[in-house]
Amino acid sequence: TGTTNDFDSSAWITSSSAGSKHIPTSCCTGVTSETYSTFTNTACTDSVTSGYNTKGCYDAIYTSLSAYYIIFIAVGVTVMVVEALAVVAAVSKKHNDRYSETSTSEVEDISKKKQKV
Repeated sequence: TGTTNDFDSSAWITSSSAGSKHIPTSCCTGVTSETYSTFTNTACTDSVTSGYNTKGCYDAIYTSLSAYYIIFIAVGVTVMVVEALAVVAAVSKKHNDRYSETSTSEVEDISKKKQKV
């Protein structure tokens, strides 16, 4: 069968009593969180003749996420642009604050000198 040795080193086979099962029950079609504990189709788990999902979890997730990769890239670029603009705004504000403090202190010094005269 196409599943021989696929799960031999998995945590499912090494840490549990898989018994005569060749594949986990979760690989069988029609298994949901509600039906998992009562699923009894041994043709799927023991003999692996039929009734199992041919697409693994990794492939299913990859296919689902790859459908939205442009959105992920757009969101990432948007966040980077906003962050860059925030840095520029912060540096600009700090520069303006320093300039304004310097100008204010110079004006105060000049007015003090004029008052002394």
